[in-house]
Formats: sequence, C-alpha cells, structure tokens
Amino acid sequence: METPPFADQVHIGNLSLEPGSKMTYLYDFGDNWKFDVQLEAINPPDNKIKKPKILEVHGNVPQQYWSEDEYEEDEGE
Repeated sequence: METPPFADQVHIGNLSLEPGSKMTYLYDFGDNWKFDVQLEAINPPDNKIKKPKILEVHGNVPQQYWSEDEYEEDEGE
C-alpha cells in the first residue's frame, strides 16, 4: 500500500475534486483527528475573500494547543 502524501505536499487545486466529492482529512496522526470534508462548489476567484470559510460544523472542536496555565496544572498532578 502506498503511503499518502503529507498535507503540505498537496495543493487542494491539484486534486481531481468535483462538486459533491468527499474526502477524509487526517489532521493529527497521534490524536487521530479525522475530518470529513465535502466540496460544495467551485466558484471563480474573488479577490475580496481573504480566507476560507467554514460552512458547517458537527460536534465539538478538539483543543489543539494548551495554554501554559493548563500545562502547569498537569505538571503538578
């Protein structure tokens, strides 16, 4: 089985995706965060849009980084 590329090796525009296509994005191999992503539409470029927009979220957002206060509390246990 071929190892899939890392996220920084893939440009989303180079994938053969069409509206309605779905994929699973594995973000963190250690914590095994998986996100199901569906391409809703491909629109022409709009220079007024500065960043991607999340259209829908299901479930709780996992905490990615911890504050120093939380880290110190864990150390004291």
